[in-house]
Parts: sequence; C-alpha cells; structure tokens
Amino acid sequence: MLSNLFYLFSLQNAAVHILSAAFVYAALRAIYQLFLSPIKRIPGPWYAAISNVWATTQLLCMQQCKSIHALFDTYGSVVRVRIGPNKVIFRDSDSMKNVYSVLKFEKSNYYRSFLL
Repeated sequence: MLSNLFYLFSLQNAAVHILSAAFVYAALRAIYQLFLSPIKRIPGPWYAAISNVWATTQLLCMQQCKSIHALFDTYGSVVRVRIGPNKVIFRDSDSMKNVYSVLKFEKSNYYRSFLL
C-alpha cells in the first residue's frame, strides 16, 4: 500500500515538474521574441510576436485578410507588420527589397527576380 502511494506521489510530482518546465520554456520564449529577437523592432501586436496562435485563429475563422488589412490601418505609415514570431508582412517594394536582398544573406537565384 505504501509503495503504491509513493508511486502515485512520484507520478504527480513528475507531472508537476513537466508542466513547470513547459511553462518556464514558454515564458522564456515569449521574453526572447518580445525583447531579444532580431525582428523585435518590427511593429505588430505583442501576442502575435510570441505565438502563431493569432495567425492560425485568423486563418481558421477565414478573417486573415481582413485582420491583416486592419493591422496595416492601425500602424498607419508603417508598412511592415509582424504577425508571428518569425513572420513579417509588408506592402511596399522597398521593404520587399530589404527582406529579399541578396547582399545580406545567401539567397537562391529565385529571389533575385524580386529585386527588379
């Protein structure tokens, strides 16, 4: 009986440790995306910067185009909007040339067509 109780306690303890580790990981990842990421200066909703949940929800509700257009309206003259931890959208050719620039990162020949 005592061994069963100890076994049950150890399983609960392991579950608590696993959940705690998952929470700490999620918190550290959110802090990184908000404050340390190379694209942290690109404007957009903070909740979109830490997770893809917002973009996925908009896609599943078939509201993605309207939501992205509303983001462009919200940020006015800003033409680049962050919609996910590693997703950026833009609507002008200057931003496109910055993103697809061949000089910054190694790109295939496919991306050179965007530099026209």
